[in-house]
Amino acid sequence: MQSELNEVTMILDDTARYSDDLHRAIKKQAKQISSLNNQYDDINRHLMDITDILEKSRTRCQSLQSELSSVQSVLETKTHRI
Repeated sequence: MQSELNEVTMILDDTARYSDDLHRAIKKQAKQISSLNNQYDDINRHLMDITDILEKSRTRCQSLQSELSSVQSVLETKTHRI
């Protein structure tokens, strides 16, 4: 009876240690997930900023292209008059 009790106690101790190890691993992985999530959010914000800058640059480029076309048209008109 005593040996059975000792065996059950050892199994219970092993199970408790295993459970503690699993809890530590889960905690560590939760921190890693949180860190990765924060990095993802930072990268996503950065990507949105870059997309914004790119859109503004595209709009400015179109505006300059339009202005260039107007200037070219005026120059052609003046050149044909001369």
